[in-house]
Amino acid sequence: GAALAHLLISSEESVAEMGCSFASSLISPLLTDPRGSGKALQQCVSPASSEAKDDGLSSYRKAALALVVGEGSGGGQGEVSCLPSLIQIVRSGAEDSWGTKARSLKLQVVAGECLAAIALAV
Repeated sequence: GAALAHLLISSEESVAEMGCSFASSLISPLLTDPRGSGKALQQCVSPASSEAKDDGLSSYRKAALALVVGEGSGGGQGEVSCLPSLIQIVRSGAEDSWGTKARSLKLQVVAGECLAAIALAV
C-alpha cells in the first residue's frame, strides 16, 4: 500500500524501479498466463452462476485490486492506492513544466505492464 506507493514516486530511479518490479511480480501472471486474458476470464464465469471457477489466478487479481484500492478493504482514510503513482510514471515520458526528471523507458514499460494487469483484473 503506502510503502509501495512511496517507492514508486521516489525521485531515485533505482528505488522506483525496485517498487515497480515488486508490483509487477505480484500481478504479472495476469499478463503472462493465457488464463489471465479477458476472454479466458469470461469463460471461467458460467452464465447460470455468479461464482467464478478457480483458474489459479484469483490471488493475482486480488493483489492487483489491492494496488488500486490500497491496504485492507475497510475503506479507511489511511489507505493509499498505487494507481496514481503508476500513472505518473507512465506519463513521465518527458520533462514537464516543473522540470521534473523524465523516468527511464524501462521503468515506464514496467509501470505500463502493471497498469495492463490491473485493467485485466477489473
